[in-house]
Amino acid sequence: MANSVLIGPPEGSTPSGFGISRGRDRALPDDLLRDASRRLGIMSLISAALWTLGTILGHIATRAMTPPGDPRWQQIEATDAIAGISIVFSFAMFVYTRRSRRSPTFILDLGLVFLVLTGLALGLVFHWAGAPAGYVIQPEISWIGAVVLMFAAIVPNAPRKVLVAGLIAAAMNPLGMYIAWTRGMWDTGSPSQVLLMHYPDFLLVGVAVVIAHVVTKLGHQVARAREMGSYRLASCSAAAEWARSTRRRTACSRVRRRSS
Repeated sequence: MANSVLIGPPEGSTPSGFGISRGRDRALPDDLLRDASRRLGIMSLISAALWTLGTILGHIATRAMTPPGDPRWQQIEATDAIAGISIVFSFAMFVYTRRSRRSPTFILDLGLVFLVLTGLALGLVFHWAGAPAGYVIQPEISWIGAVVLMFAAIVPNAPRKVLVAGLIAAAMNPLGMYIAWTRGMWDTGSPSQVLLMHYPDFLLVGVAVVIAHVVTKLGHQVARAREMGSYRLASCSAAAEWARSTRRRTACSRVRRRSS
């Protein structure tokens, strides 16, 4: 009766599990998701700092552009209240990302909600006081489009989620303009002019989706590389056992000899 021996897989072979997982949606590795959730906390803290500096510098600029003795720069307006709420919410988001025991996936989804609410705050602040004298509606890129791009690059998430959240966030500019119009602060003309003014932000959402796809694809490649490394380690162990029983050299032993 022939003795059964343990043999290693042929050199250059690929584990069958790869063919199965290649066609399905893969989750990013847990450590990458945890790092992304921590970056979300850092972005939230930066957001709180920017809201604070923007509000203070806005009052300083108002003082510099108004006649001496004009008290308007000291007045607290609705935009200051919106900024204050955003500061509190941003700082609370930072604390939550540091203390929460929820899964990183949930925290990243919550980050998309944070993105939409930040877009709402920006849309209200931009349009609350109305248009400056002589302002002509024309296409422009706002801070909302920039924030959507930053989220896609720094806080990775599924491209479909980035698309939905990005479109909602970009729609906060037309919404803010409409709210200002109901208060008599904007003469928007026709709805087509509103879309004409803010369509660049919607184009940036498409760029953000591409960025999210690239970033998540890199994460998937990391996951596959780790799987390949684990498989190589297991196959080399089996091949080493087979080599000891047959006194033959294997591909793994040749690799070890070259590296040494």
